[in-house]
Amino acid sequence: MRDCSVDLALSGSGEFALNPATPPTPITLAFGQSTNVLVDYTPVDVGADIGTGTVTSNDPDAGTVAVALTGSGLGAPDLAATPTPLAFGTVKLAQTVTRTVTLSNIGDADLTISELPRTGSGDFALNPAAPTPPLTIVPGASVNVPVDYTPTVATNVSAVIWVVSNDPDTDILPVRIGILKQVLRGVHPSPSPLSWGQTPPVWPEKPPV
Repeated sequence: MRDCSVDLALSGSGEFALNPATPPTPITLAFGQSTNVLVDYTPVDVGADIGTGTVTSNDPDAGTVAVALTGSGLGAPDLAATPTPLAFGTVKLAQTVTRTVTLSNIGDADLTISELPRTGSGDFALNPAAPTPPLTIVPGASVNVPVDYTPTVATNVSAVIWVVSNDPDTDILPVRIGILKQVLRGVHPSPSPLSWGQTPPVWPEKPPV
């Protein structure tokens, strides 16, 4: 029995490629011998891809064999938050002010937000009207998350809402929250309002474990 000499070629979509572990061609197979040919598929965009793997050999009955290659690239979710940081400006003690951060899915697949934990000052809290995780945001859609600030001390305070999602690039996105100045209730300082200037808050940098 003669050895079988095999050559391989791929055509069509460039997203298909021979895996480096595939033996170099031409591949020589003795009688009864076999080998595996590995083909990688790496989609670069969303949608279907089609290719052909062509096997040529010295087989007198089937010198050329075409193998269809098909695959479909799936999109990925992409989380965006605006505005960030979420600033509250000047707020009197014991007064509650609400600001809204918008969470948007600018990707190509459904975005799932599983958690919205918060670290930092307890003066900040999610508004009772805020949506409760888990949340699913379809591509191109968004949800609003209202945040309350009720100052209890006359000083710069800050917090972070950690948006935990299935975004493959940013699975934990920090939404920073802070104030730059406050006014004491029932006091009229000079200058007024009582200001700490534009000193940025110190953000909690680690998500809760």
